[in-house]
Amino acid sequence: SWVVAVKVTDEGISAEVHLTYKGSLCGTCSNFHGEHATATGPKGCSYSDYDMYMASWALPGDGCDDAALTEKKTKVAGYQATCNKQFVYPTGTVLTSMKESCYEYTYDVRTEGDYVCT
Repeated sequence: SWVVAVKVTDEGISAEVHLTYKGSLCGTCSNFHGEHATATGPKGCSYSDYDMYMASWALPGDGCDDAALTEKKTKVAGYQATCNKQFVYPTGTVLTSMKESCYEYTYDVRTEGDYVCT
């Protein structure tokens, strides 16, 4: 049994979620409920502005400009205070079934000069 399969190729990254989890997930890659172009943030707001949508999910970390992120998060917080909430995800939790699942990782490997790429 599997939860999600992630494929990374030269063309991009794709994710496939097992049908039993349809509509039970959330994040920047959609909630996998079968509708295209779902842009719902962690507070249940729908976004038409891509940058604001991505900022709603963003967390500070390595490689991020914290000052720029803080500015974006302030704008997002203002929108979240007034948007119509579709639902609210309990962020920071892990589905029990995902913690108990076994994962199998398969990587395409290629050699580029002295480097082995996965």
